[in-house]
Amino acid sequence: MKTAVAYYRYSSEMQTEYSIEGQREAVQKYAKQNGITIIKEYIDREKSGKTSHRPEFLEMIHSLKKGLVEVDYVLWHKFDRFARNRTDAAIYRREIRRLGIKPIAVDQPLDPETRPEDVIMEALMDGMAEYYSRNLATETMKGLKAVARECRFTGGWAPLGYSIEDKKYVINDTEAPAIRMIFKLADMGMSYRNICDELEKAGYKTRRGKKFVPNSIHDILRNPKYTGVYTFNRASQRSHDGSRNWRKQKDEEDQIIIPDGVPAIIDKDLFWRVQKMLDARKNRINPRQKEKGVLYNLTGKTFCGDCGSPVTGTSQYRAKGGPTYRYYMCTDKQKKCNKSKCSSKRWPKEKTEEAILREIRRELTNPNLAEHLFCLYKERNKKQNEQQDTLTKEIQSLADRTNRLLDMVESGIGDMTAAAERIDQYTKRKKDLEYELVQTAAQVEYTVEHFRGYLDHISGNLDSKLDPYQAKKIIDTYVEKIILYPDNRVEVILKFNIPTDPNGSNGKKSREYNVGAEGTSLAYTHEFTL
Repeated sequence: MKTAVAYYRYSSEMQTEYSIEGQREAVQKYAKQNGITIIKEYIDREKSGKTSHRPEFLEMIHSLKKGLVEVDYVLWHKFDRFARNRTDAAIYRREIRRLGIKPIAVDQPLDPETRPEDVIMEALMDGMAEYYSRNLATETMKGLKAVARECRFTGGWAPLGYSIEDKKYVINDTEAPAIRMIFKLADMGMSYRNICDELEKAGYKTRRGKKFVPNSIHDILRNPKYTGVYTFNRASQRSHDGSRNWRKQKDEEDQIIIPDGVPAIIDKDLFWRVQKMLDARKNRINPRQKEKGVLYNLTGKTFCGDCGSPVTGTSQYRAKGGPTYRYYMCTDKQKKCNKSKCSSKRWPKEKTEEAILREIRRELTNPNLAEHLFCLYKERNKKQNEQQDTLTKEIQSLADRTNRLLDMVESGIGDMTAAAERIDQYTKRKKDLEYELVQTAAQVEYTVEHFRGYLDHISGNLDSKLDPYQAKKIIDTYVEKIILYPDNRVEVILKFNIPTDPNGSNGKKSREYNVGAEGTSLAYTHEFTL
């Protein structure tokens, strides 16, 4: 008696048990016609064929390898039910054949072992299955982007605090208080674990009725949607095995970001204060920045001007019990020593830190800095306006070409099908450009007084005497990058995140002034010699 196991799969909520029944009917019909008895079935529900991470599929392969199930055939309906990844399909079919078992797609039965031409057909069918999956994903993404530009719900699940009504985000009055509490406690400096404890005391649970855990608190605090910003396509692409790092994001140019696209649960100032605090925790001093209680406060910001490698702290002593000499040194030079092609040298720690901090403070209190930043701002705005003019002209050109084609269609001139396709292309391109035009539009008009007020606030917070930890905070807040060159030249790239209101909300200065909430960001390079 010939025996077999059967495998069935459907991949989304749009497919149901009816899909499984249709596959089972086809497989059982083939088995009956060929005198095969099916002794076990494996079914994966709502599992994509693009990955082999399917519990029942893997259980089937494991059972066959270990001899827990002994059969002559593995049967499934069509090639795309087995896998939509041609590499996985080839690998697992080969493993099955090595066990002396024949894998058969009953709707397209092929036998490469006896019919050589089926080798080509099998590869072709695998390629078609993967092509269909990838092409469907591309076309689906086009549709989702069109929906996203209208700030509508694109599927999945709404974040805690929101509900979906008529494909639009609305505030969930039951869940939103928990979100506000989480941000308020985080703004007070409370740890994730303590926030979870406070939420439990207040009786708040997750949407599934479970206790909050630190990971969920982190994801909530990092989600800009709670400030009213609609985002789409943020998460990184899936890897080859189908897994995805949800905390890793795509570049902003690949995302759709629309301010005020959803109702806000918290205000933007609170959100950015919390982001600043979380960033500070992430950049908290680690053991590599400490050496027996010594703080190398330039580590993490400093790079070699010759080879581009990071510059970190190091130390050495000439004799046991003698004085310790501390330096900053290129990591490439540290690792490769004399084999390194880098021509940089060692920079004495105290001298370098004091000189760089002195120049930073001098530049931040420079009375001419406000005018210089204002000039940089106007220059950037000029380029932005030129870009907007170019976009506006192209949008108008597309509109004119669309109108001419419509006139031709109404007059019965030319190929109607070709004209309709061209009109559709022009319309889609026009929508993309209109969205880009909105993204480049300037939000705030600044004056030189605005920059002076911002810098006055900074200079008022620069104490005359700073301990190493205060110095590090200034570097973390106002320095984007430091480049040390072999000839003692130093480039310090200062970052300025200038808020909309120079006086802060309600006329009060924000205690975290360089967080960049509701404002503009500028970078300014200062050069000097050690």
